[in-house]
Amino acid sequence: MSREMLNERTWTSSEVSTAFRPAQRTMSYGGVAVKAVFFLAVTAALAAIGWANASVVAGQGSGLVYLVGFIVLIGLTVAAVQNPRLALAAGLLYAVLNGLWIGAISRFYEEVFEGIVGLALLGTLAVCLGVLLLFSVAGFRVTPRGAQIIAVLVLGVSLLYLTGWLLSLFGVNLTFLYGYSPTAIVVSLVILGIAASTLLVDLTYVEQGVKAGVPKAAEWYAAFGIVSSIVWIYLEVLRLLARVAAARNG
Repeated sequence: MSREMLNERTWTSSEVSTAFRPAQRTMSYGGVAVKAVFFLAVTAALAAIGWANASVVAGQGSGLVYLVGFIVLIGLTVAAVQNPRLALAAGLLYAVLNGLWIGAISRFYEEVFEGIVGLALLGTLAVCLGVLLLFSVAGFRVTPRGAQIIAVLVLGVSLLYLTGWLLSLFGVNLTFLYGYSPTAIVVSLVILGIAASTLLVDLTYVEQGVKAGVPKAAEWYAAFGIVSSIVWIYLEVLRLLARVAAARNG
């Protein structure tokens, strides 16, 4: 979803230019980082609540509830894109809803594969640091064409997950997507790579925003996009580790 927020048109779009009026204070890397940490802290706090109440948050949910939740999360992103002034409010609501859901899901994974959540957190940190090193040390930047390709891949993954979930409601299981075979593990690795690439795109466009002197209020908008990428990376690391553990226990 961060691809809808941070892309090659972000800082030149009419929505953003009208939402963030020229100001003396402009976007900075530190400002974006602080706001992203704030969103992550809210997500973590609500994840703790979701963990403690996993059976209530996720265990009793119906397919319709999850579908509505998925639509709400997409709606929050679209709302922020259409009206960037809503980025703070949308980001907070996103952090609350995602935090509760992630905490509950993580609890269920932990009960099946003891210690997996800790490993997933370390894995997420490693992936994010790796992307940051590629960006800051190796000088990797995503071109507009590359960002478009990544956006198409993200859309494809989203549709794949949605299709797999809908089919599961009718008893059809896409083993290559949800199974524990070598093929499923490879697919999981590919999807994790796509998730990591979205963070690299985010950093590229934040750099462009800083250089363009975008008003400081846009930091909430950028932070929302970055956090959505980090959350996705965590979920993909968690799924990958679960598949590897299940294959070993096989």
